[in-house]
Parts: sequence; structure tokens; C-alpha cells
Amino acid sequence: MYDEIDVTKYCANGENELCVQVWHLGEDTQTYIDDTAGVWFEAESCGKVLAYSGENTQSRVMNEYRNGYCKVVTSQLEYSFLYNNTVVKGEYNKSKIIEKKVPKKRTVKPLCLDGRLPVSYSTQNGVLRADMGKEVAGFADLHFFSPVRQKITFTYGEHIQDGCVRAKSSTEIFPSSL
Repeated sequence: MYDEIDVTKYCANGENELCVQVWHLGEDTQTYIDDTAGVWFEAESCGKVLAYSGENTQSRVMNEYRNGYCKVVTSQLEYSFLYNNTVVKGEYNKSKIIEKKVPKKRTVKPLCLDGRLPVSYSTQNGVLRADMGKEVAGFADLHFFSPVRQKITFTYGEHIQDGCVRAKSSTEIFPSSL
């Protein structure tokens, strides 16, 4: 499936860089149908294709994520992940062409690039809590800065108990020390 997304407001005059991260779960779940991992894109302006995916597209395995880590959060939320921003990033190589399938336009609500919600913050016992004020779905886009290397545990859920989100499992993120 694909979405048509207007990225004009994200483009600067001159050169722009398009970076795409592919999340491939690798098995069927309640919310995910397993298929061959890959990415397909075209960027166009005024009806002219400016960039497209192919064998010359530079790609790499994102070794910042612990690949193969399969800790189940819930049957609805699938797997957790581990991310370490301090590792040396992998080398880019030419992409491999896989079985060519003709993508179909998504028939459900299109992808929203700027889906930021107002968030209220509070702290208790050294825990920062961000509350979106309503139930939301999708991937969280988090940006951290820390002058020292540290382990950050990101936990999400609907129910608060003793000032914290009740959680069975969580995601560990290691920001780089800058």
C-alpha cells in the first residue's frame, strides 16, 4: 500500500534529503500482515519525478535498533524494541531489488506527517509523565537530548496507578551523549 503525501512544507530551497525508516515485524499479528520487507517511493513536483526507489537507492540495516529483539508487549501492541543511538551507524550500500509488486493506494485515512498533539507534562518521584489527553494510535516520535549517556525507559498505556503508567513492558532508548 502507499499514501500520497504533500511534503512541500518540509522542503527547503536547494537540496533536500529524503530518509525513510522501514519497520518490518516479520510475522502476522492482529494489526500487521507479514510480507516481504522493502520500501517503494517516488517524489515528484509539477508532474515530474525527481527521485524514486531503485537499485541505486542507498540503504542499510539500522543497527541502532537491536534487530531480532522480540519482546511481546501485548497481542494488540506487538513487539517492543531496543534503540541505542551511541552505536556506530552501519554502512550504506546499493539496495537490492526484490519481487516487483505493483503497489496499491491505501483506501483508509492517509498517513499524517504532522500529527503532533498537545501534551501536558507532570513529574512525580523522578518520573516525567506526558499525557496526550485522549487515546491515540501510531508511532511515538520522541526527541531527547542528554549531555551524558543514560538509559531512558519509555512506557505507554492508558491507566495511571500511583502516579505512573501501569506497564508490563517498555522500550529502552539510549540517547547519544553530545
